[in-house]
Amino acid sequence: MLEVTFTTVLYQPDWSRTGAIVRDVLGSLAACSLTGEYLIVDNSPAPTMEAVRLAAEDERVRFLWNQGYNVYLAGALKTAALQAHGRHFVYCCASHGLINDPTWLTDLISPLADESIALAGHVQPCEFNRVASVPADIIEPQIHVQGGVWSARTQFLREFAFSHRFPFEFCDVDLSRRCLAAGYQLASVPSIVSIAGGVIPDPERYKYVHDYR
Repeated sequence: MLEVTFTTVLYQPDWSRTGAIVRDVLGSLAACSLTGEYLIVDNSPAPTMEAVRLAAEDERVRFLWNQGYNVYLAGALKTAALQAHGRHFVYCCASHGLINDPTWLTDLISPLADESIALAGHVQPCEFNRVASVPADIIEPQIHVQGGVWSARTQFLREFAFSHRFPFEFCDVDLSRRCLAAGYQLASVPSIVSIAGGVIPDPERYKYVHDYR
C-alpha cells in the first residue's frame, strides 16, 4: 500500500494555478521520502485536458472524471476515498496553496499515528451559524478542521463516509462535527494555515499556506 493519497477536486479550474499546486505537492513526496499518488477528481462539464495529460505523463497521477456531473465536494471525496491506494489521505484545494517547506507533508500526517485523531490540519473556530438552515437534531461544534488542506486515515474515511446534508462549502464543518460526536479528536498542525477568503499575516512563517493570494 502506498503511504499517501493526495486528492484535488476540480471544477473548471484555472490550470495555471492548479497545475503549479499539483506539481509542488507531488514534489513534497520525494522531499519527505514517501510513496504516494495524486487523485484528481474532475466535477467539470468536460474533462480538464491539462489534468488528463498530466495523468498520462506521470504514473503517480490518476484522473477521475465524473462524466459531466458536479457531485460537489462530498461526493468527489467519497469517490476518491474509495479509489485511494494510500494509507493516509490528504486533501488539497485546487485553487490556492503555497509551499514554503516541503516537509509540511510529514507534519500533516504525523498526528494520524494516534488513532484517537480523526482529522489533522488547521483547527479554527466553527462558523456553522452561517448555514442557512440547521436541522433540529444537529449540535453545533465549536471548532473544525478548515477544508482547504487536511489529512485523515483512508480507511477511516471509507468507514465514516461524507455527508450531503449541508451545502457543499460546509462539508468540512460537518465532517469535523461528526468526528467529534463519535468521540474522535481533531489535531491542529501549527506549521499549516488554512483560511477561506481572508488575510493571512506573515504567510512565510508557515510551511503550507492555503488561500494564498
